[in-house]
Amino acid sequence: MDSQGRKVVVCDNGTGFVKCGYAGSNFPEHIFPALVGRPIIRSTAKVGNIEIKVILRSSPLLCNTPTWVQKLP
Repeated sequence: MDSQGRKVVVCDNGTGFVKCGYAGSNFPEHIFPALVGRPIIRSTAKVGNIEIKVILRSSPLLCNTPTWVQKLP
């Protein structure tokens, strides 16, 4: 806790996993794969002149592996 009694959040962007938790805890509260992805077949949706892209992270990607391009950040 900091001087005002608030919990301090710690995030570790590891090579394979992201781990998040609170300072002083022995183990992280959340662990998830460090993956991002996009659909192999892109649809071009635009709002004005800005192209909208679909991006997912971690677990949903693992379920859709054949249809998504995965990339480690």
